[in-house]
Amino acid sequence: MSEDPKPVRQQQRRWLKPTITAVAALALLGGMIASTQVRTTAEAEAADPAKFDAAEFATTAFHDDIEPFVSKNAVDIVELHTAIAADPDAAGEEFGSREGPSTAWTFPVSFTGVAGELKGSLLPISVEGFPADVTLYLQVGPAINGTALRDVTGEITFQQFVNQLAYQNAATEINNRVKELVLADVDVATLPGKTLTVEGAFALGGNAAALQVVPTSIEVG
Repeated sequence: MSEDPKPVRQQQRRWLKPTITAVAALALLGGMIASTQVRTTAEAEAADPAKFDAAEFATTAFHDDIEPFVSKNAVDIVELHTAIAADPDAAGEEFGSREGPSTAWTFPVSFTGVAGELKGSLLPISVEGFPADVTLYLQVGPAINGTALRDVTGEITFQQFVNQLAYQNAATEINNRVKELVLADVDVATLPGKTLTVEGAFALGGNAAALQVVPTSIEVG
């Protein structure tokens, strides 16, 4: 007489149930780990409107990321403009950054030139070898406009922020750091006629005949 297979099957089912449960739990845990994003403190705060402090974010970003990046990667303005004139997108791929195809290329740049007469918040700079039909401006305030410094590293992106307002506030506060950390000790009224050595960034906008550089460093003399 053969043994009843039911007890064996029941034992197998009892053994399989906790095993299946454990496997499912491990799979769920693995999925949670895989979907977890590792963020810096600044990125985490930018994504949380209750914690985000645009001024603090800008100070950290300028000191730790933007100024060192520009100093390391700045391209001579004459060389850069030659590349842009030949092929803006190729120049952007080689020297610049942008968040997407619908946004402007932003470039880190350096130059030495002679300052002209102030035009509001813009100081025209004459650089040897730079095309005469293109005006190179240095933004010297009191208003510093645009998002060139926010965007120049390619590391500060909209996805890090809770909304467009926070993203724009970050750019505004980074520009404010320029006024405090770069321009505060510069007597702008005395600059015309002097030789300046500048590092900074500009966004390639719709007006190719005028480039507006936001400085990260200025040396006079």
